[in-house]
Parts: sequence; C-alpha cells; structure tokens
Amino acid sequence: MGKLLFYMQEEIRMMCTTVQPRTTNGIPNIPEKLSSPGIPALEEQPSPLPITPTTISTDNDVPIPTIDILRTIVSHKLAKSIFEINPGMSIKGLVAGKSIVQNELVGALQKEFSKRMPDYAEEWSLEELAIKLGSTMDSLGKYSQLLVINLLTSKFPSRFTLSVARSYLMDKYGLGPRRQEAVLSLSATMEPSSRLADEDAAKIWLDSAVQIYARHVGLPLTATAKNSDNNGMSAGSIVINSAEFDRAQRNQKNLILEQVETLARYAGLDMRQGARSAEKYQMMFDANKARHYDSYWNWARQDTFEWISGILSGEEPSMDRGTYMKRIHMLKNRSNPGLLLMLQALISTLQTADGLLAHRALEQAETIYAECKESENSAPVYKELSTPMRPYAEVTSKGDIVGSEIPREGEHSIYDYVQNMKRTSNDGLPLLHMYEQQTGNTWPYSKANSEEYFKSMEEAAINGISFEGKCALVTGCGMGSIGLGLVEGLLSGWCKVRFFEEMYRKFGSRGSQLVLVPFNQASSCDVEALIQYIYDSDGLGWDLDYIAPLAVFPECGMDAENIDSYSELTTRTLLTNLLQMIGQIKAAKVKSGNTLHTSLLVLPHSTNQWLMGSDGMYVSWSEYISITGGEIGCTRSTYMSSDEANIFACIEEMGICTFSHEEMSFNILCLLSQQMEDIAHDYPLIGNFNGGMMSIDSFRNTLLDRRLIRMADASIMRRMHYDVCTAISIEQKDSPIYMTHANKTIPRAQHRIDSLSIKSYKQLDHLRYLEGMVDLDKIVVVTGFGEVGAFGNAALRWEQEAHGVFSMEGCIELAWMMGLIKRFSGDHPGTRGHYIGWVDTKTQEPVHDRDVKAKYEPYILEHTGIRVVEPEVWGEDAVDMKSFMRELQIDQDMPPFETSAEEAAHFRRANGEKVDTWENPDGTWSVRFLKGAVVHVPKATEYGPAVASQLPTGWDSTRLGIPKDLAQNMDRVNHYMLIAAMEALLRSGITDPYELYQYFHVSKVGHAVGSCYGGTQSNVNMIRNRYLDKGVSSDVFIESTINNISAWLNRLLFSASGPLKPTVGACATSAIALDLAAESIILGKADVMIAGAGEGFANDTAYEFNVMSATASASNELRKGRVPQEISRPCTSTRCGFTEGYGSAMSATATDKSTRNNTAPGQGILSIGRGNPTPSDHQLLDINFRRQMRDQQLAALDTLAGCHMVDKMKNRMKSAWGNDFYKMGKSISPLHAALATWGLDADDIGLSSFHGTSTGAE
Repeated sequence: MGKLLFYMQEEIRMMCTTVQPRTTNGIPNIPEKLSSPGIPALEEQPSPLPITPTTISTDNDVPIPTIDILRTIVSHKLAKSIFEINPGMSIKGLVAGKSIVQNELVGALQKEFSKRMPDYAEEWSLEELAIKLGSTMDSLGKYSQLLVINLLTSKFPSRFTLSVARSYLMDKYGLGPRRQEAVLSLSATMEPSSRLADEDAAKIWLDSAVQIYARHVGLPLTATAKNSDNNGMSAGSIVINSAEFDRAQRNQKNLILEQVETLARYAGLDMRQGARSAEKYQMMFDANKARHYDSYWNWARQDTFEWISGILSGEEPSMDRGTYMKRIHMLKNRSNPGLLLMLQALISTLQTADGLLAHRALEQAETIYAECKESENSAPVYKELSTPMRPYAEVTSKGDIVGSEIPREGEHSIYDYVQNMKRTSNDGLPLLHMYEQQTGNTWPYSKANSEEYFKSMEEAAINGISFEGKCALVTGCGMGSIGLGLVEGLLSGWCKVRFFEEMYRKFGSRGSQLVLVPFNQASSCDVEALIQYIYDSDGLGWDLDYIAPLAVFPECGMDAENIDSYSELTTRTLLTNLLQMIGQIKAAKVKSGNTLHTSLLVLPHSTNQWLMGSDGMYVSWSEYISITGGEIGCTRSTYMSSDEANIFACIEEMGICTFSHEEMSFNILCLLSQQMEDIAHDYPLIGNFNGGMMSIDSFRNTLLDRRLIRMADASIMRRMHYDVCTAISIEQKDSPIYMTHANKTIPRAQHRIDSLSIKSYKQLDHLRYLEGMVDLDKIVVVTGFGEVGAFGNAALRWEQEAHGVFSMEGCIELAWMMGLIKRFSGDHPGTRGHYIGWVDTKTQEPVHDRDVKAKYEPYILEHTGIRVVEPEVWGEDAVDMKSFMRELQIDQDMPPFETSAEEAAHFRRANGEKVDTWENPDGTWSVRFLKGAVVHVPKATEYGPAVASQLPTGWDSTRLGIPKDLAQNMDRVNHYMLIAAMEALLRSGITDPYELYQYFHVSKVGHAVGSCYGGTQSNVNMIRNRYLDKGVSSDVFIESTINNISAWLNRLLFSASGPLKPTVGACATSAIALDLAAESIILGKADVMIAGAGEGFANDTAYEFNVMSATASASNELRKGRVPQEISRPCTSTRCGFTEGYGSAMSATATDKSTRNNTAPGQGILSIGRGNPTPSDHQLLDINFRRQMRDQQLAALDTLAGCHMVDKMKNRMKSAWGNDFYKMGKSISPLHAALATWGLDADDIGLSSFHGTSTGAE
C-alpha cells in the first residue's frame, strides 16, 4: 500500500502548480475555434479555480461601435452568431426576402436609434447604416438594453442582476461602463441553452464572454496581483485543478482494481463467479407480462390462404411427404366453421379460373376442405408425422468433417420407428423400455409396463393422442430443447401450455391456449408466484394435469470435490425448487378444493429421481401428484448439442440409438397416453430412453477413441489436399494460397431506385376487353411516392417490415442519413493515397461498404423506428415529465429584482398595486412583488417514458439538400414535406420540378397537401413560448398555419398556378388530400397533382392524446414487458391505444393519358364498400352489358350525321357507360363500381390495407 499511496501523492504534487495566465504579447491564448460559433466552450475546457484576475485600465473605456450594436440586433433576430452577420450586406439581403422579419428588424432598430434611422434603412448595408447613424454610441439603446435584461432574467441566477454583473466586470477586469455594456450586448447573442445553475457558473460564463469580446476588439488583458480575492490568495497561490484531481482519483481507483484482479488471477479465483450466480437467483415472474395466445381460428385461415396463394403465384415451397402431411394435419386440428366457409369461397372462385396453377390450387383447396370437414367435430390429436432421421458425418476431400442428418434406413414413418425401438440392444433389453419399482427401492426391467408402453406408442403413431381439456405447465422449454417438441405435441392435442407465439401459430389446435410468462426456476419467489398465478381465480384459474420441469444445466466435469456456486445454482434449480414447486401445487390444490384430481409430474432423468418415490416428501403429496418420467438418451438438435452431428454419428456406430428432439418428445408424450397415465397414478413410472447406452465410463472412452480416429482421417485428408494444391501451384507458378483465396471479390453497394418494367402489347393482350371502355383523361396514375418517416424513407421501411433486416445499401443510406458516415474524396492519411469512399464522421477513418452493416447496424436499429422518445424530440429536460405553470398568490413581499424602465412599466400594468417599482441611481429600475400578488411557478408531472415513431437520430434536412439558412427559418414539418415531395418526383423520373413544364402548362400543375396541426413547433412557440416571453421569431404565426406547407412547396419547388388545395382531416388528412388530387384530375382542373400530408411532434399534443386515452400508455405497456414496437397492435384483443409518429408522405399523380410512356403507371382508388345493388345495378356492373349498350347508342348517334353536337354526345356517351356508369345505379358501392370499371370484382383484390387505431373501441 505504501507504493500505491506514494503514486497518488506524486500525482497530486504534479497538479499543485503556480497558476499563471498564458499570454502572447499580453493577449490571452484563446482557442482559434470555439465549440459553437459565439458560444463559450465552458464544458470542454475546465479552468483552474480560482481564475487569475486580469484587468483593463478604466482609462481605456471607449464608446460602443455602432456596427457592433447593429450586428447584435440582427444576430438576435435571425438566431445566428454575431460573427455570421456580414456587415457588408443589407437587412433585406440578410433576411433572404422574408418581409415580416425585415419589418420587425427595422422596427427594432428604430426603437434602438430613435429618430435617427434613415428612410429605406433595409436597403443600406450595415456598414453604411452605421456611418449614417454615427460610428459610436456612448450607451446602449432601449432595444439592446432589453436584450441584456432578458438575458440576465431568463438565463442567469435570480440574484445575479445587472448591477452584480457590472460590478463583477469592473472589479475583476477593470472594464468601464461602456465596455461593460459592449460585453453584455455581445453576450445577448450567445445566451446559454438553459439557466445557469448558480453565481459561480454565471461568473465562469461571463469570464468566457470577456475573452471572446477581447479577441473580437483586439484588446489585451494584462495580469495583475492587486485584485486578490478575499482569502488573501494572490495570483501566485498554490491551487488544485479540480478536473485533474478527479482524473487522479479515477486513475488511483483503476490501479487498485487492476492489482486486485491480477492477484485474483494469480490465485486462480473468479472474482465475478459469486456475483454472476447471484444474478441467476433474481425474481423474474410478473403476471403483468403474461402473453395469451388463443386465436387458432385466425392462423388456420391465414395458413390456408398463404398455401393457396403460393400455388397460384407459382411460389409454393417444396415439401416432402412428412411436411405435407403435418401441414394438413395441423389444419385438420384447427378446423372450424369460418375456415370451412372460406374454403368453400376459394373453391367456388377457383372452379371458374383457367390455367395449370389454378387447377393445382383447386385440387389443394378441395383436399384441405375434405380433411377439415371430416375432422370438424373430432377432438384435435397429436400425431408425430416427421420422418425418422439419423446422424451422418463424412470427411471431405479438403479434410473438413461435415455433419448432416439423413433418413434412417427401414424407417419411413413414426410407426416404423416404434417397431425399431422394440429391438434389443447390447444389454438384451429393448432400446426403449420401462422399469418397475420393487421392494428395497430397486427398479428392474418391467416387461408388462414395456408392452403397455409400446401399445400406447403404436396407438399414438396411428391415431394420435388427444389432450382435450388438459392443462400443462412446461418449464425450461427454450429454442432447440427437448421441451420444444413436447409443447408442440401438447398444443396439437388441445392443451393449455406456455411457450412462444410462432409455435402457437404453427401448432395451436382448436380450443388450445398458450400462456407465456417470465419465470426463473432458481428463484423460490418465482416458484411460489407462478403456482399462485396458475391456481388463483384472479390469475388463470387452472388445475394442472401435467407438470413438466425440463430445465437443463450443463455441469461439465463437476463432481463432489469441485462444488462451486454454479453447482449450487444447478442443484437449487433442478432439485430444491422443484420440490418446492411440487409442495406449492399440493397447497394450491387443497386451497382450491381440487383434491380429487391428481396431477402428473413428468421428470427427465436425474440422479435422485428414482429415490423420490420412497422418501418422506413423496408420501406427503402422493395423493395430489403422481410421477412419470424417463432417462433421456442422446438427443440431437438441442441447444446443448447443435451442429454436433459428427459426434452423434460416432455414437450410432457404437450401436447406440440417438434421437431427434421430435422423437424424444414423442417418447415422453406417449407416457401421457391414458393407459400410461393410469399406471402412473398407481405407482411411479420410469422409462429408459437412452437407446441402449452402456455404462458411462465405457461409453465416454469408446466415443473418444472413435472421435480421435475420425479427426486423424480428417488430418490426413487435409495434408493430401495441401499436397495437391502445392503441386498444382508449382506447375502454374502460383502460390498455394491462391487456391484458397481465388475468385474472392469485395462486395460493394449498388444504390438504385427501381421502377416497374414496361409491358409489351402482347403481354397486355388479355386486357383488350377494356379497349374503349375507360376515358384515359379521367384515369388517375400514381407515378411516384416519397416518405420521411421512422426509417428515413419508404424503401428503408419496407426492408425492415418485409425482411426484418437492412441490406448493405440500406445500412449505408441510413448511416449517412444519421450523420454516422460521410463521403470523402481526396488524399487520406489513413490510406496513404487518394481515397474515394465513406469515412467515419467522428474519427475520419475510411469505412468500406461491406463494413458499414457490421459496424453501424446495431446503433441504427436502436435509433430508428418506434422507440422511447428522445429528449430533443420531447422538448423537456427529461422524457418522463410534462411541465405546467401553477398560479400562486404570495403571502409576503418578495425581494426586489432589477429590470429596465419599460419592463417595470409592464409589471405595473399587469399587477397594479400588488407591485412596487422604482428607479435606481444607476438608471436601472427595481421591481418588488408585494403581498397578494399572483405569480406563475413551473411544475412538472410524471408522464412516464413516451413512445413514438421517430425520425432516425441525427436526421438532418440540410444533409438531404435544404440550405441551412432556409432550414432555420422553417418549421420542421416543412422540411419533411419538401423532402418527401422531391423524392416523389425522383421516383417519377423527374430530377427538376420545372421539367414538368416541358409537357404541362403551369396552370395544369397543382398540389393538395395538408396537415392536422400545421407547423407543430411553431404552434408551440406561438402559444407556449410567446406566453412565457421567450425569444420567438416574428413570422411564427405564418409557419404555424397549415396552408404554409403548400406555400413552401409552391415557392421552392413548383411555382405552379393550378389547383392548390391545403387540407386537414385529422388522421385521414393524407387520404383526403389524395381524394382532392384525384378529383382535380378527373374534373380536368389539373393534369399533375402532388398529394400528401405531414405532421410534426410536440409533447403538448402527445399529452392531450394521452389524456383522451387515445394513445397507449407507454409506461403501462413497458411495465408489462412489451417493447416499443409492439405497443400499437390494432388486431389484438389487448390493444389499448395507438402510438404517435411524425414525418411526411407524398405522391405524384397525373392523368393516365399524360403518363402512358411513364415506367410505373398504376391506379389509385379511394372508396368504401357499402352498397345493396338491385337487379338493374347488377347489369350495370357487367362490363359486357355496358359495352353492348354503349355500342347501340353510338350506332344511333351515327344516324345523325351532319349534326355538330354528335362528337360531344359520343364522348359523353363513352363516359356514361365507362368511368361514370355507376351514376346510373341506385345503390352501387363506390368500391364495387371502381372494380367494375376495369371488369374486376372482389376476388381480384390481391392486397388490402385498413386504418386500425389500436383503441379499444375499434
């Protein structure tokens, strides 16, 4: 320890220094580049405390340059750094043509400089205006004073007033009154983002502001020792840098930990073992997180529809007979009236269809219907229909050991498997057999029980096993485990169990139910809570028929001499808590009155299980729980033995039978047949399922010898392969390494926007019946679409929704969009040459296309999609709170505070006699609130973490092309709309919006865009922040309106004079916009329309939705164990509200006549399905009838040759029997009419989408 202490003392000694300012010719060394323009980099550069005083002679007090005041006011209005304001530009140029901001700026300058402002001041450059107003000012004007007062009152501690600030600048730096005002006015342009915590923080902030001011005006700050602080500490005092001291403490702690860990490793101790084991005992059970699955009827319909649709599309997956029969059997188990009705409708439709695929689909639908109809009134049964397999391993020519599974010879079905299990093994007993307990706690072979067991297996193989009305508890059934097959069988036979959703979808039978709960069998609290949840009426209210604790822990090489904490955990999980579970079930049975119903405990083999039948514990609960089980043999495909087929092949060569997890599950499930269950209720029943395994020692030794032989063979083959490669390489004068690495390419991304291919007339010949029956001038074509959303755009969202993973191109696009990488072209030090490609934004290191996915995808997945709202989106200091203002009346006079004369008058006007104001000797005013005055105090309620569909973290509109100056003056919703609109044009093949006017007149181009709220952030600024007297832009009202979105689109992209239709319709705004766009085209008002909508996000609207109970309570849902992505689930019985999102979606639409040469034509239809057609309506819906009536009337018009109205009448006649035929009907639904226009009906719909709000009422 002496050495450690000495090391710490040395570090402290190195930090104890005489602090002297670093100067160059008397000027402090201020960093050339600050962390943000005009904002002191306080947090990045910790200063030694206390800062050495520096002074400026008060004789050096000079007037304030007028140009600085002008730049200060313009900087504040435009929300830019003062150093970004070009003094050579005019006000008009600086505001970029925004007349409202321009007028407000001129008004502010008039308030600052009174009547000295010249006419048309906005046309003058700031330099010229400064000369006109006078080069310098002795003091700040009214407006600048107000800026300083607002800075101090909103961002500084309440007691750090203007007088205190002036005194500090005078005492510490010797700044005169005019320089003080210059520093404070400069500070007003770079105010902190939040209120400074205390006076020390305020002084540090002012210190940095003085440094920036000094550099700005070229003023030297000279060191002095006369301004010592009150402690008498001079400039040469010994001080300790706090940041360095903290660093030393961290280093000291790390050194100690490193030495302790080094000693522990030397002693062979695992420092984390105890902690890791303790973590395993933590309670996990939570009834709120239970998941219930019982919609077997829905999955039956979906599986059937997917099967038939796959055949019709030519994408039916290949299946062996076992897989085919299993699929049919599972549909039989889920047969219900709704499924049969759907099959009847499919068969009726397919009977009128032509083609080989339709004929194949019809045969399959009829087969499914016949099987389901036959089993409609039969109980679901479990049947194992998989093909028996055996492990196979071979050594390849390269020396690799490759394992696989192949069909077992002579076993074509599970019935053949049963017959094979009857053959005797090396010990003279069947491969599967049963034991019987005898006196003295011995367990000899039982021929009678074995014969009964084989009868149950044969019955199960032929007719299956039904678990109708049974309830089972299965623990330890992870993916790839033996319990997997056990649960599949229980679900197939109509049982209620616990497992995963995908399993229920595949195996859930009619009446079955799956309940999934988190559970830790190592926790005694979890055991008690689980059984209570199962038996209590407030929980499931079940009485268990089967208990199958199948948890498995690998104990590699552990024996009684090497017991550690992990061994104790294993014993606790597999033995101690298992006994507790049995006791809890017994107690629950007694409490619920289910004492006449005996449960069956299914135990896998363990060293103690054969002894449990005779100990005292068993006697106490034998009336309530019976025991059955088996000695589990070598089971393939479990999570402890995956990809080990080569080892199992060696075992099979030894004459020992190995089992797939389906086969082992079948062995165990046959113990649950009624015959075997009756035996188990009389006495414990144990089976041997080890496949003829010999004693453990001989088995291990023999297996090791066989594995060594196979590995030796592989080694020989590897050497032979290398010799062959070497010989070839010598002949070809090549390196043998080339043989291994030849033809390897480095993948690169291929970014592209795919368009639909144009079909030839021959390919469209089957649509010739439509010729002349539709008016192309009234057909709406969607030529392109754009989206700004939770995954950036629609293409990236589709990758995630359709495939669940991002492609290489998708990861690259998102990484760039989120600012993680950027494009580089030039000489790069890392490559020692010219480099063109991606580099990491932070490190500037090159990143190859192929590496982007591995490096950035985890971060991308975490920061895209639906997730907990990020602080910058939520707009509060914390995402789990919502701020409010509370009105309070004070009961005593408050301390005075300083402000300007104007502000003092404002306080007097609002509060009357409840406020006292007076002027101070230095020209400032003081305000004191008196007893009885009303003040508003901020408060915050607990909101819980909000969840929303958010844009990718780091998404920046300027990166996508919007100029920075322009983006700063827009509400964010306008960013979304502009980018989505431009993407829609790009997907339409248009790179420049003005390209439209090569084909369409400007009056025939328009847009129908809208929003529910308009500029969300602008609304917040206009209502909340304006009320709080925060800095708000003068044009905030314009940015808050819905129609301003349309204005920005037209101003920046289109300059169109066609129909401009801003719209609002809550969550249907985009649908209404599409309807208006289509209507404009159909009526001939426009040939091209841009349609869509966009929304922003604010916690105000999120809170109100939550108050209405429209949105799901994220805190409740997260408490139930749901991830953010599943909170909105409109198709489940547990839905409880929707999840908010923001962004934009746009589409480009045009008439079909004007886009017949486009690459992606299509029809957009917005309609509803109500209707009750009459017989005459049915005639109108027939396209052949309409063609006949049209031709007859056109022929009649031909007899009127010479009449100048004939052509117009013919066009109207074509429309009447074509696009507008439904107007002649009495009650034809819009959806039916839209389909019939093209000769289609409901059976032709391939995809439908619906609006699901996830609220309980829908």
